[in-house]
Amino acid sequence: MARSELIVDFVDRYLSTEKTLADVRAEWQRLPNQEEMDWRHPILFDDEVVGSLFAKVKPHLESFGIGLLIQDSCVARIDHGPSLYHMNAGTRLPIEIDRVVRGPHYHTWDLNKAFVRGAQLPPKLAWAVELSGKVNVDSLDAEVLFVRCFRHFCGDIGLVVNDDEIPEYPKKRMLF
Repeated sequence: MARSELIVDFVDRYLSTEKTLADVRAEWQRLPNQEEMDWRHPILFDDEVVGSLFAKVKPHLESFGIGLLIQDSCVARIDHGPSLYHMNAGTRLPIEIDRVVRGPHYHTWDLNKAFVRGAQLPPKLAWAVELSGKVNVDSLDAEVLFVRCFRHFCGDIGLVVNDDEIPEYPKKRMLF
């Protein structure tokens, strides 16, 4: 079996297996650009820490991303914000995705695992689909949308989270 197949099989198994957050406290951290907050929490998989769940929020823009890191590579991510768009790269797009995705979108592993090369996870998530078909994004409140997206993402990647493990959406005042 080729290395790329081993990587794909591992991530497929990881995503289909129930996981929990490690028993550590994760806090929001202000990033050096002073406009973004970062939250990361290690994930327990087969009784070992493998990967981490992350969230990045720009409270002043009411935009955020929620993703999964394995070996420091993002393998899936939801991006949400009022004026986001994503250009799907390449000349041979799968039939289920559009060239341009406007608004909130989801970079799924299933769409992006085709970009695994050798023993390397994809350096970036090239393909995304609209999020609206997966999560109810009809709310003007970024905090409500964050929790909805967080729950959906965790469920989608097989991560069991309790209500008290969902990070509180950072307020604009946390930046100053």
